[in-house]
Amino acid sequence: MSESKETTVQVTVDDDVVEWFRTEAGDDYRDRMREVLRAHIEAQRDRPDGIGAGLRINHVALKVADLETATRFYENVFGFRQVKTGRSRGHISRHLTDGYVDLALMLYDSEDGPEAKLVGPGPAIHHFGVAVADRRAVLDRIRANGGEIPSDPNSGTVKFRAPDGTIAEIADPDRYEKMKGAAG
Repeated sequence: MSESKETTVQVTVDDDVVEWFRTEAGDDYRDRMREVLRAHIEAQRDRPDGIGAGLRINHVALKVADLETATRFYENVFGFRQVKTGRSRGHISRHLTDGYVDLALMLYDSEDGPEAKLVGPGPAIHHFGVAVADRRAVLDRIRANGGEIPSDPNSGTVKFRAPDGTIAEIADPDRYEKMKGAAG
């Protein structure tokens, strides 16, 4: 016979969310909030192979024509701050953050380089990155669903091409967190 144990979890909810539930559910808004949260947790538990658990977009890479102009733009308009600049695979990458997302500005040495060609000539959104806990399982799902893996599956980030041609990458959950932490 198994015993059911209820765990109490304390959650902080923004005032506007509480107000919305009050408006929608009236006096029993707290019960309605608990109901919604429980349903969400159950839906995540029921997903096959843990799909969705811990996944989030944490990185966007832009192919740019002028690194300094692009840097100033994202700093001045959105308040991003520089984290790291480095060179790899035929381009300079400058990483910026807003505290949540890693924004990589990439200036390629040549439009003829293999990575530059992935999205065509000129400035463009190059790819986005998704943090994943189980890289091997996600790579298997990408392949099983018609995606291709054009990069080394054992590298720090693994690029993939979705069936529609979109380029994206998967990375360990803390890849960009470590970079943000180093920036202070």
